[in-house]
Amino acid sequence: MLLTYEKGRADKIHISIDGTYTMTVDATYWYGLGIKNKTEINEEELAQLKSRVNSRRAFNKAIELISRREHSRKEIVTKLTQRGFAEVAEDVADELERLDYLDDERFAGMYAKELKQRKSMGKRRIAQELYLKGISRDIIEIVTEEINESPVEEIIEIINRKYLRYLGDEKGRTRTVNALVRLGYGYSDIKNALNTVSDEVDNLSDMDYD
Repeated sequence: MLLTYEKGRADKIHISIDGTYTMTVDATYWYGLGIKNKTEINEEELAQLKSRVNSRRAFNKAIELISRREHSRKEIVTKLTQRGFAEVAEDVADELERLDYLDDERFAGMYAKELKQRKSMGKRRIAQELYLKGISRDIIEIVTEEINESPVEEIIEIINRKYLRYLGDEKGRTRTVNALVRLGYGYSDIKNALNTVSDEVDNLSDMDYD
């Protein structure tokens, strides 16, 4: 079989076998292989080349994903699998970890901080979200222990910001409690926060403005 190639747009190299287009790879990688144009190859060599090119394409796709934001290992493996790189996804993830492009503990720390700051989640919910991202229980424990949390104060702040208008009736209070539980806060802390907010509202109502 005769292997030929030609330069495409940007840094792409298009490879053909016996005149039929077969695959595309980036120029830097291709020229590094040292394969000359119009080279005779056999079936075994072609299979090996396809495997190497597929791994390279998967690696490039992973780098593209990571350049947008940090990912967990599980996320990268899942996305590569969905894009047709199932056979090499785990190997690519290993290489990314070796190069320090992937680090589950680093990702977990950043993601936990985002969930706390942007979504006001408590430790319990943060731990659940990290687990869904494929983070190990050991790393989850390390990361959540580093979160400084004052649950009652945080719940009060959330109530004042989002749920205060719902506390006038039992249905509204139940809705508020359920929302706070979904954010990962415990019932006792929620109860204490609600009592504090209720007392503050009552005190304001009792003030004499005359």
